[in-house]
Amino acid sequence: MNEIDKLFDTSGIIKTQQKIRVSIIRRKFTKVITIITGFDKDTNTEELCREMKRSFGVGGTVKEGNIEIQGNNKQRAEEFLKKSGYNILEG
Repeated sequence: MNEIDKLFDTSGIIKTQQKIRVSIIRRKFTKVITIITGFDKDTNTEELCREMKRSFGVGGTVKEGNIEIQGNNKQRAEEFLKKSGYNILEG
């Protein structure tokens, strides 16, 4: 990244403007899934999901722009996203 790109880097601004929500749902056979919603279309959710799966040691996927992580990983996901610069909505 050259000096001009560093001056006009808007990736941090874009991350903080997104309203990310982390929730937990129970699927068939009492399986728990952590769902992360609220990403912009420009966000590389595939790469973000890959990093989260590697960090947490679990499986997951991206469906319709939402990240689905296996298990109850709400707290870990919120911490990971905050460290990455995203704004997390409570509730």
